[in-house]
Amino acid sequence: MSLRNQVLHYADLDYDADEISRLLHVDRRLVLQIEAHRNDLEPATPTEGEQPTLI
Repeated sequence: MSLRNQVLHYADLDYDADEISRLLHVDRRLVLQIEAHRNDLEPATPTEGEQPTLI
């Protein structure tokens, strides 16, 4: 599970940013940033062997 998913999972369980940062050992500012961008799509990673398209 990605860090983003873990943060959002704990946020859904009503943990505050301080508790989440303590549980996951990450900076509180990162937790707040992830929560602020909750509705953004998770960046897609290219599949193995696939090259990103250059435009």
